[in-house]
Amino acid sequence: MNSATPLFNLSVEDVLLAPGEATPVRVQLQNDIDEQLLLRLELWGLESGWYQLPGPDLALEAKSTVELDVVITIPRSYPAATLPVTLRASSVGSTTGSRYATFSVTVGDARSMSARLDPSEIEGRHAGAFRVILRNRGLQPEHYTLSATTTSNGMRVHFDDPKPLILAGQEGSVTGRVVTRRRLTGSVQRHPFAIVAHGRTRPVELTAAFVSHPMLGSRTSKVAVLLAVLLVWGALASIGISAFDSSLHRRAVSAQTIPSPTARATTTTAKKNTTPTSSKTSSPSSSSSKSSTSTSTGTQNVSIAGTVGGSSPGGVQVTATPEAATSPATAANTSSHSPSSNAGVIYANTSSASFNAAANTQLGPQVTTYTAPDGAFVLAGLKAGVSYLVTFSKPGFTTHKVLLPSPRSGQRISLSV
Repeated sequence: MNSATPLFNLSVEDVLLAPGEATPVRVQLQNDIDEQLLLRLELWGLESGWYQLPGPDLALEAKSTVELDVVITIPRSYPAATLPVTLRASSVGSTTGSRYATFSVTVGDARSMSARLDPSEIEGRHAGAFRVILRNRGLQPEHYTLSATTTSNGMRVHFDDPKPLILAGQEGSVTGRVVTRRRLTGSVQRHPFAIVAHGRTRPVELTAAFVSHPMLGSRTSKVAVLLAVLLVWGALASIGISAFDSSLHRRAVSAQTIPSPTARATTTTAKKNTTPTSSKTSSPSSSSSKSSTSTSTGTQNVSIAGTVGGSSPGGVQVTATPEAATSPATAANTSSHSPSSNAGVIYANTSSASFNAAANTQLGPQVTTYTAPDGAFVLAGLKAGVSYLVTFSKPGFTTHKVLLPSPRSGQRISLSV
């Protein structure tokens, strides 16, 4: 390290004091390196008995800033004057160099007035109170004027009586209040300010600071965060229970035994409809699942069941959209097996197929359902003799489409993704 380039900073503020009164002078030290420094302070310009230095040696942690006070007491008989004073900070046992700071000590006329603050360090959340204690050492009553200066935006200082009258040889006090912005959370902040008492002689300046605490302390903030986490957990649990109940309801409504997604599909024979208008169905089609038929006047409804296999078979949206007549070539492109390869079963593999068809609402309504956790689903209310485009979609997964020409009872869809 180069001794000519100190790796720390030193700053001192000018001070206005009254003779006979112990007055602290604020000193700031800042360490700019990544290692601890051991510093020693020395002062020139005042008699050795007029000041008190902290120390003898000060430990300054790496990358830190500290503030400390040098207490100066000028003899009571000292006349009004301005004294130049120099403070030196030097490292102990290293070659990090030295820093010098020159400041002014202004000695007021103490023959008629002295002042002090009680307390000089005020603590509160957004407001605090203090007292300015004034003593009139003259032989006549005197009016004093109090004023304040602040360094923080939004900080205000006011006095109950900014122009008090103090009788000769008496001491009086004026209550002052400091107000800052309200803060809900955050760290403790220190706001320095100064108060000047004016009389017929030289003014006396008093330094003080307001230590502002947030409205919510660290413990209260932790409790609030914990409550928020518990509320989120409760909301997620409620959503999960509702989804589970909905799944159980869908499975109960289906009232059918659906094979596991890993089991191969087997031939399914359609039941006969007991109504005069029903017909027997046993031919295969493109979709999977259990089937049931219901009839109304002149129209036959078909229910198709099926399964979806893969790593995440549950929660897949299955939508059957009625379409116009489709050519056999298009139908063949939607399945890797011919509908006649396994009676009543369609194995869907649509990774290379593409579709661009719009719903034909004149052929019937669009039917939508969702797969159970094991991948089972039921499409009910399909119209016999109408072709459907069955779409399988789930956020984060590839959408698959299967063309189902003229669904019949007993057909099932087995989709592996």
